[in-house]
Amino acid sequence: MRVKLVAIQAQELNDPDGDPSYVFDDADNNPQDRFTQARASGYVNGDWHFVGIRAMATLEVDSGSDPAHNVNWKTEQHVYSSGLWGIESDSEGSYFDEVGREQVAELREIVQAMGVEWDEALVPDHLKEPVA
Repeated sequence: MRVKLVAIQAQELNDPDGDPSYVFDDADNNPQDRFTQARASGYVNGDWHFVGIRAMATLEVDSGSDPAHNVNWKTEQHVYSSGLWGIESDSEGSYFDEVGREQVAELREIVQAMGVEWDEALVPDHLKEPVA
């Protein structure tokens, strides 16, 4: 059975377990601070929420074949990094990219530990480690 890495991507997913208590604590402790008040109101109004970022690898698994009928069966499996959760949805795009790069690095270790060859060419450019 042959397993091949065919795609790598980062995913931004809703985090329904994000804990906004710090936002409301700040607002309660600083009632004159317009930013903290606006931040708490923004959360309540749905202007922002919590998300998680994880990396996903798509693996193609040769499941068998029937040479008599010229058929090859393949299945797709997905492998995920652990993800970083509790990120404010309106964070800077550069922060999302930084987290994405960290998650891709973790995913690389997972995929290689499974004995699957890593193909850096499949990593989207914005998720590649900057060259110094």
